[in-house]
Amino acid sequence: MKRISLGATLVLSTYLTACDNPPRVPELRQGDGLSGPETSEGGVSGSTGWSENFAAFEAFEAEAYADPDSSEADLSEIQGLLPDFVSVSWDEQSYDETTGATAFENLRITINTEPAFGVAMDEARVWGFEDDLLIARLNGERFEETGRVFDRLEADGYSLFGAAGAMEAVFDVMEAQMGADAPSEVAFGVNQFDMTVESTVTGPLTLRPFEYVPLSDEQYAQLTGMLEIETEDLEAEGTDGLQVLRLAQQVIAVGRAVEIERGSARNMEMTLEIDTPEVSQSVSYTLDFYGYEGLSGYDMGGIYYSGMRQQQGMSFDGEALEAEGVYPDGLNVDQLVTADYMSYEDIRLDTLAGFLARSEFPGLDQRDLISLGQSVVSNYSYQLGGSDVFRVAEMSVKADEFEWLLPEAISVDMQGVAVYPGEIGETVLSFLPSGEDEEMEAVRSDIAAGIDLLDEHGLSEIPADIQTAMTWNKDSGETEFSFAAQAEGFGERIARLGITLPPYDPIAAAAEQGELDSAFEGLFETHFSFNGARLYESDDGGYDKLFAYLHALGQQHESEGWGATLAGMPPEDLRQFIAVMTRSAKGRVQDQFPQAVDWIEAVAAYFETSGGSLDIRLDPPSPLTPDDIEELARANDMEAWVEQFGISVTHTPE
Repeated sequence: MKRISLGATLVLSTYLTACDNPPRVPELRQGDGLSGPETSEGGVSGSTGWSENFAAFEAFEAEAYADPDSSEADLSEIQGLLPDFVSVSWDEQSYDETTGATAFENLRITINTEPAFGVAMDEARVWGFEDDLLIARLNGERFEETGRVFDRLEADGYSLFGAAGAMEAVFDVMEAQMGADAPSEVAFGVNQFDMTVESTVTGPLTLRPFEYVPLSDEQYAQLTGMLEIETEDLEAEGTDGLQVLRLAQQVIAVGRAVEIERGSARNMEMTLEIDTPEVSQSVSYTLDFYGYEGLSGYDMGGIYYSGMRQQQGMSFDGEALEAEGVYPDGLNVDQLVTADYMSYEDIRLDTLAGFLARSEFPGLDQRDLISLGQSVVSNYSYQLGGSDVFRVAEMSVKADEFEWLLPEAISVDMQGVAVYPGEIGETVLSFLPSGEDEEMEAVRSDIAAGIDLLDEHGLSEIPADIQTAMTWNKDSGETEFSFAAQAEGFGERIARLGITLPPYDPIAAAAEQGELDSAFEGLFETHFSFNGARLYESDDGGYDKLFAYLHALGQQHESEGWGATLAGMPPEDLRQFIAVMTRSAKGRVQDQFPQAVDWIEAVAAYFETSGGSLDIRLDPPSPLTPDDIEELARANDMEAWVEQFGISVTHTPE
């Protein structure tokens, strides 16, 4: 008879108390192939519908739920079946016949290690609780069945207890395994590990079939051989790799057995503080509200967050690090990440998880295997030392198109990006030694002076909208990588590469015959082709800002060779210098590659005057195979290269 082990039981307990598992995005705007359009077009990728989603979850949470037909819940039989290391307790139990709710005061699920830890709820209310299938599962029975556990679970005052002590006990075990002869003694002190949630609502919860086939000795040997893992080394360290993998399989299997229609939580706070002799670390995480729906094993219809704030601090003691002469005041790092709203939708990993739990590997006939979903983040900011380093008004990621494990399309769209070079410079300064070293102090002074010039030259904030994407056509193998960025007051950039890779069917055929590794080179030679590439940029004042900044920086360092050179070149002179240096290459290519003369002139003219654009394209009349490229290389015919690759370099004045 199969039974669920410790790790799996812990996971099941967590699901029964509060499900804390965590996006919809518009399509990334694509150009008309590698040859067009002339420029890219940015635009806001709106997270329309998120407010409606939150309204629905808030209504779900606030609902005055009642089910008079719900009978009183009885946890006593479950108590008797749990292993000794797990216990369920409560102070008082009551039943409201009008609403059908069974309420438990101070409900606690405790893991009876030394020290003990677990989760507690000031009050938990449950409706429609059915324990027969759950009891059968704990007895190792009825794994193939599906059945409801409860209709709704509400918990107020959800919190962890004893977590700091439990984590410190884990660190004690790690230290003991390191031994007295370890290169450096590590002493962890977990001062605090707290998590509280004001309220959670979950339901309905259903148990799905439990599928678990332990990895065999033969499969383990094949896996470690493929990954080139020395099992003898693991055994010497006291690690039973096979049992670790089997435990992981059980945890996966328990997670797959849980299905929840909808859940929500409000006002979550987590704090963690860890000390070593050299470093003190703290992490705090708060979340105003989140909701999730459509959880079915490792598939998730959607999860939505609002009001996220994550702060991490690290303090390095200079004396303990034996570096007080370099860092007399120690070294402090303070990071803060915030976001107003986040969503993550259409995650599909349950089918893949099922294969892992059953000790199987998904064949390439499992074409609709995974989706990494779609996500949106609004008003994201990253701060260091209390100052903004990076901000995004809205970012969307789309990664929901896969064929087997091969991505068909992945895109990232960021609107309202802002990068702050000055704050990045200040961060660099904070990491530089600040002792009595005169040479290092000079370096610090130079960086500080460079930072002071940024605002004067319009470089204190660099705005942008950015789009990047990868697409692979499973039928034809045509693949494109693209990047585009638009920065008001600076300019625009486009980069594209088009190639053909093997399509899906021949890859699947080779894998089915067990010849994928050996067949890869042949598949590549048969199907690869170069379809085109493009580099485009336009100047909207970005080079004026950069050249003026370099000139001012040179004036601050006129005593140095590079500084004197830049100090003697105002922006217009620096443009002329770049143009002259570029044109100097004409003589070297005139005889052997006359077509390049016009290209060099186009590049020189672009940098010579403010504004305008430069467009470099490789646009072959037909895709170039490896044989085509090899034949061109043997012929050493530059005119043929230009014609076959469709090379063009175009400067368009402002």
